[in-house]
Amino acid sequence: MPRISGKVFDLRGRSAYVRAGYAVSDQLLLGAELAVRRGDVVATTRRDFEIFVVADAIAADPTFGSDFFAYRLRGTTDTAKLTASWALDDRSSLNFAYTDERTDAAGGIIYRSHSANLVYAWRY
Repeated sequence: MPRISGKVFDLRGRSAYVRAGYAVSDQLLLGAELAVRRGDVVATTRRDFEIFVVADAIAADPTFGSDFFAYRLRGTTDTAKLTASWALDDRSSLNFAYTDERTDAAGGIIYRSHSANLVYAWRY
């Protein structure tokens, strides 16, 4: 009888990306990035038969509660990212980034992620 590994964080994968930036002016820099990663994906769930039957590794993960499990499976993650950086002066900038990710994993499992951040950067 085959055994499922407990080494959830023993990960492998390969990535490729293309990135471009364009200085619209002395103050404004715009950027874009496209990336693809094929490899192991780790997530946490409660007991879920549909996930466990396609997982390569499963281990108890009490970080989120005693009934949670971390699991590893194969997947492909596509990422698109847009950035903008506005120089406020010689020492500070306002930086914005938006990232959209989609992971298609084993067993038809799909993960979506969207994030946006705004950062004020200052150097002394």
